[in-house]
Amino acid sequence: EAKEIDPQVQPGGFVEVEINCKEFGRIATQNAKNVITQKIREEERNVIYNQFFEKKADVITGVVQRRVGKGYSINLGKTDALLLDTECVPTERLKQGGRIKVYVLDVKNNSKGPKILVSRTHPELVKKLFEEEVTEIREGIVEIKGISREPGSRTKMAVYSNNPDVDAVGACVGMSGSRVTAVVNELRGEKI
Repeated sequence: EAKEIDPQVQPGGFVEVEINCKEFGRIATQNAKNVITQKIREEERNVIYNQFFEKKADVITGVVQRRVGKGYSINLGKTDALLLDTECVPTERLKQGGRIKVYVLDVKNNSKGPKILVSRTHPELVKKLFEEEVTEIREGIVEIKGISREPGSRTKMAVYSNNPDVDAVGACVGMSGSRVTAVVNELRGEKI
């Protein structure tokens, strides 16, 4: 059929055929509109899923929206994430509209769109916050060897310097404790 319209067409190629839309009825037009709208929504969901799948095991900033069942809805811009009560710091009181940094635990794709699970209690959150704050960790001069955390209370961290001229603990603490204070403030006063 395609060769009858265009003799030079190859398998996998496209042939454009003009369609007179006045021949379509109201129901056919509505069906076409629904199919196009559904495909656009699916593609938008896939884009959001892929965007956040790349951020899995990373720290992102969100805004506390509202209480949802056994957790909180956190707005991440294009989509919402779920912060379950089990992943919340027990001593922390989240305020609606407050900005918080969360660790992306998992990203799942389902029929309603991507479901993003985030955490405030994961030890990796502390590690990522220190990577953001301390350039020596980002550059690989100082390594975080281990983290033990009691969320809301205290965190113990073992650090190692690959350069004998760089003090690992001093690099993490910073001048007058400026670097560690920034992380402590984000964790709402948790001792590190």
